[in-house]
Amino acid sequence: MQEIKFNNFTDKLYIIYNGIKFKGISTISDTSINSNFELIKQYNRDGFILEDLKILNEIPITITFYTKYIQKLGQYFIPTKIVDIYFNNDTIFYKGFVSNITYGKFKNDYKKVVVTFTLQPFCCKNTETIVMNSNGVIENKGHLRVYPFIKLTPTNNNFFIAINGIKMEFKTDSLSPLNVDLQEIEITQNDEFKNSAFVGGKIPYLDIGNNPILLSNCKAEFKIQWRYLLYDLFRN
Repeated sequence: MQEIKFNNFTDKLYIIYNGIKFKGISTISDTSINSNFELIKQYNRDGFILEDLKILNEIPITITFYTKYIQKLGQYFIPTKIVDIYFNNDTIFYKGFVSNITYGKFKNDYKKVVVTFTLQPFCCKNTETIVMNSNGVIENKGHLRVYPFIKLTPTNNNFFIAINGIKMEFKTDSLSPLNVDLQEIEITQNDEFKNSAFVGGKIPYLDIGNNPILLSNCKAEFKIQWRYLLYDLFRN
């Protein structure tokens, strides 16, 4: 991993952005997670009803650098590109993008550079792989549903997988592994798009808690990034 060191006030804070480690960050702003809701007034009674729309707002966060070498930041931070961003931890990350960069004078030859990120409203753990050769259960210990990447290896041209009773049925001419990305709703086989192999059912997900998995004429390898709502960005 490439590392870029900044001669700032502290060496304790760092981020990993798009595979590059930036060490010596001066400050990281606090974070807050807000829910999107609708306030429903009740005119025939006192009070109101609060309806949670089950939508979390994105998280804004800022990083401040004091450095003589601002060209390094302009070279590596890419506006509007969604990447994995780690804050003082090598195993837990947010997906987000650079939404703004502000440059200003500080003192002597130093410049103040403020980088603003827009993050998804949850953090993820590094990818966990779970292999299933028969029916079983996958436990989601996170805080939110997840849509895993699944490699299905068929033993018959007609096969299916069911998660929590939600079935995906497939039919292929080849017994080569079928890669099913439930997040992007994309299916490939032998490096070619194969969405036509999906012949029936709905898109399932792994809910919080135990998720029964039913396999018919196939084996499955799950690659999962568990999601969590709250995480201390200053944690070492």
